[in-house]
Amino acid sequence: MHGDLPVRGPGRPQKNVLVFENLCHSCGGCFEICPENAVLEKERSLGDIEHGTVNGISFIHGRLSIGQVMVPPIIKKIRSYTDPNMITLIDAPPGTSCPVIAAMNKADFILLVTEPTPFGLHDLKLAVETVRILGIPCGLVINRVGIGNDAVNQYAKKENIPVLMEIPFDKKIAQIYSRGEMIVDKMPEYKNKFLDLFKKDRDPRWKKGRQEMRELVILSGKGGTGKTSITAAFASLAENMVLCDADVDAADLHLILNPDFKETMEFKGGHEAVINPDLCTQCGRCMEVCRFGAVKDSFEIDPIDCEGCGVCVDLCPEKAIDFPQTVSGQWYISGTRFGPMVHARLGIAQENSGKLVSLIRTEAKKLAAKNNRDLILTDGPPGIGCPVIASIGQATAILIVAEPTVSGLHDMERVGRLARHFNIPAMVCINKYDLNPEQTEAIEALAQKAGITVVGRITFDPAFTGAMIQAKTIFEFNHTSQAGKEVRQIWDRVLALPAFNAPVTQILNHI
Repeated sequence: MHGDLPVRGPGRPQKNVLVFENLCHSCGGCFEICPENAVLEKERSLGDIEHGTVNGISFIHGRLSIGQVMVPPIIKKIRSYTDPNMITLIDAPPGTSCPVIAAMNKADFILLVTEPTPFGLHDLKLAVETVRILGIPCGLVINRVGIGNDAVNQYAKKENIPVLMEIPFDKKIAQIYSRGEMIVDKMPEYKNKFLDLFKKDRDPRWKKGRQEMRELVILSGKGGTGKTSITAAFASLAENMVLCDADVDAADLHLILNPDFKETMEFKGGHEAVINPDLCTQCGRCMEVCRFGAVKDSFEIDPIDCEGCGVCVDLCPEKAIDFPQTVSGQWYISGTRFGPMVHARLGIAQENSGKLVSLIRTEAKKLAAKNNRDLILTDGPPGIGCPVIASIGQATAILIVAEPTVSGLHDMERVGRLARHFNIPAMVCINKYDLNPEQTEAIEALAQKAGITVVGRITFDPAFTGAMIQAKTIFEFNHTSQAGKEVRQIWDRVLALPAFNAPVTQILNHI
C-alpha cells in the first residue's frame, strides 16, 4: 500500500527545506501550488496488504508500517478488494475516529460488541452515536455476561438496539481465545448460536524532592488488556503526579476516577471545505485536485471523506469554497481523588486525534510545572497509529500491558517496535498471565530478545472487573487481592528501573 510523498526536484537550489514524511498526508497541495514546480512526488509505503484463503474463505489483511499515520487509505484499499456479490465481514478497529469511519462507512450492517461494565456502556454509547451519524442499522452482542449489571441491556432497550447474542463470562472461553483457537471448534454448543447470530445479522429488519519531570505512558497493542484499570491503580500509588488520559477516541479513565471538572475548552482541530453554490460555476477543478474523492457529482463535499487539507480551497478559480474551522471535541482540566487530570473527548467522526493527544499532553506538562509535580501518568490509546505516536513523543518510558493471547503477543511486538523506532525505553507486564502460561513465556522471551524489560505478571482476577463496576481501583475494591499485590510490585519495579530514572538530558542524548 503506497501513498505519494513530495520531494524537492533535481537541479533545484539546496535550501533548508525539509519534508517530514511521517506528517505528510499526501494531499498534493504543495505539489499543485509551488510556483517553481520544485516539488515532485514519489511513492512511499504505508503498509502491507496480504491476501489468502482459509477453508475456502477469502481473507484480506492490512498492516500499517511502524511510524506511519495514514490508516484510512489502507482500510479503504482493503475494502476495494472485496467482492460486492459476496458477504464481507470486516473486523473494525476500536474507537470512533477516522480508521473506524473508514471501516464502517457504507456498510450494510454494524454489529457492536460490548461488555456489561461502565467502560463497555460508555464506549457503546459513543459507537452508537457514530453509527447513527452514518445512518447504518446495527445490532448488539454482549460479551462476558454475568460480570456486571443490567445497564447495557437497559440502554439497548431504551435506544431500540436489538441484542442479538449474549456470551457468558467464562474462563474456559478466555483460555480458548488465548491459544488462538476458535470457540466454535472447542465448544461445539456455540456453533448453532453463532449461526443464529449470522442469520439475525442478515435479517433485513436490522438494516519527594523536586526532580526533572518524568512521564510514563501506559500502552497496549489492543483494547481490553486492562491498561486503564492498571493506570488508575498506579495513580492511587503515585505521589506528586498529574494524570493524562490520551485515549481521546474512547476515554475511560474518568469512569473510575470520577473527576470534578474545573475547566472545559473547545478543541478546534481542523477545517472543513464547503462549496458555496452561489459562487460555484461547476468547472470541476475541485474534483480534479481532490485526492480523497470527497467532492460529489452534485458539487457538494462529503464531510466524511474530506481530509480538511484545503487544496480545493486554494485552487478553486472562483474562490467558491469556504474553509471554516471546525470544533472537533472538548478537553478538560479536572480534579480527582488522586490528583489533577487532563483529559479530552474527540467528537464523533472527527479527525486530528493525534493533534488532540499532543494538546492534552502539553497541557498536562504545563499543569505539572505550574504545581511543582514531577510525574505525569499517561493512559495511552491502543494500537500503533497516529494517536499512539502523538502520545509517546519525548516520554521518559512506556509500559506495555499485554495479555497472554495470540493477538496479545502479536500486538505487543508491534508496540515494542514502535517504541524502538522512536528510541523510547519500553517495559512490559502481562495481565491475566495464568490464562495461558505458554503464551506468557513467549511474550517474555520476545520482550527479552527485543530489549524490553519485563516488570511482572498479574493474575487473572475478577476483582479488576468488580472494581471497575464500582468505579474503584483494585486497591479500593479489595486491598488484599493477589492481583493488587502484583500491581504494587510492578509499580515499585517501574520506579526503580534506571530507564525510568534517567535524567531527561541523558534520554535526549541517547536519542
